[in-house]
Amino acid sequence: MQDILCTYLLEKKSCPLPSIGVLTVEHESAWYDVANKLMHPPVDKIVFNENGIASSNDLVSYISSVRNTDKASADSLLTAFCNRWQQKLNSYEPLEFGKLGSLQKDEDGRILFINNIALSFFEAVPAERVIHKDKAHAVLVGDKETTNTVMTEFYKETPVRKRKLWVIAAAVLALVSIIIIAYHFSIYPFSPNGVGNASSFPVNTPSATHINP
Repeated sequence: MQDILCTYLLEKKSCPLPSIGVLTVEHESAWYDVANKLMHPPVDKIVFNENGIASSNDLVSYISSVRNTDKASADSLLTAFCNRWQQKLNSYEPLEFGKLGSLQKDEDGRILFINNIALSFFEAVPAERVIHKDKAHAVLVGDKETTNTVMTEFYKETPVRKRKLWVIAAAVLALVSIIIIAYHFSIYPFSPNGVGNASSFPVNTPSATHINP
């Protein structure tokens, strides 16, 4: 029965075990090991969900076809197998699934699937990340796609624009100052009095504070 379940699991990517749980094949993408400079291939791993719920009708039909028997007999075979292995798992006896791995109960009473092999036809290969600083590549800015070259030029131009605005503002202030000064000297002559405060104040002679002999 284990061989039938293994074949079904690899074909369907999921295999229900009534009264035990559900086995599922999960895909893990390729990943890069920076420390060892290795590119690991994508792999499929078998995981077990003790609380998983899945219909066993398709599995029963599969067993019926392989064993060349009716569905009622196939269902009885599956139920008897799962009940027998449920008791063995409770006694901490592993349920072997060929070279794929085995179902085991840990010290905390949880049933786990221990993978013996990773389901992959590839091996890790040496790889070193190379960064091409001057090579254009697509980047996402907000919800728009552009290139790193365009964004580099954009940030290079930004300080120049700020300097131009500063120069324009300074020129406008200088022009306004010149106009105010020209208007001032059009009213007052260019002299110390014209530059300073033109208002005059009367100066009174102080009264005598003592009598001369």
